[in-house]
Amino acid sequence: MNLILIAALLMGSGQDLEIAGDLMEAGIAYTGEADAAGQVRILCEYLEESLYAGCSDHALQLILHLEMFQLPQEHYDMWYARLAWSCGLAEYASAQLELVNGSPWITSRCRGLACLYRGNSADAAGFFLSSFEYAESVRQEYYSLLDLGFALVQQGELTESEELALYLSTRYPERELPVILLALSKSSQGRYGEGMSILQTLYSSSNASGIMRRYSRSLLREME
Repeated sequence: MNLILIAALLMGSGQDLEIAGDLMEAGIAYTGEADAAGQVRILCEYLEESLYAGCSDHALQLILHLEMFQLPQEHYDMWYARLAWSCGLAEYASAQLELVNGSPWITSRCRGLACLYRGNSADAAGFFLSSFEYAESVRQEYYSLLDLGFALVQQGELTESEELALYLSTRYPERELPVILLALSKSSQGRYGEGMSILQTLYSSSNASGIMRRYSRSLLREME
């Protein structure tokens, strides 16, 4: 019997593992179950973390892997544009994001990201609110609100970003990007000790993904 299938049988269903936040185990289980939709969700979750963290090498590998699933083209257009941003090509990334045309949710999100990369956080926040209204799933709502939180930090609306980070952390306890948002909200208010403590806890957590540990460590170095 295939080793991946054996591992999946031992660990349980991919859906249960995904809900629990065990993404790596869920991905293995979904592979054993031949659940393409589940595999895509897990890969996209890691890709979002990589793009937020600026891990361009890892993000590229994930995008190339996702190309095997032949998703709608607008997803790849968005991901490659964001990859350009993580490589330091902010203006190019913004221009490419403005060209993305797809569902109302992804189009609004891309317009918001284009504004965010240009430092226009007020317009970005408006587009992210629109993308939240267009969201057709809990996952899409989550990313719209997460994007909004980072736009609020850039805009200097730090009390609002902190409240949103706390809401997201409570509603999605299995996800770690809201923890990063909370740390940034606190440190941007001059509460460096609190922000660094949050990042240190995330960096030291055995349950945190390698991407998030790397991201938290890089932010800690910036604050030192």
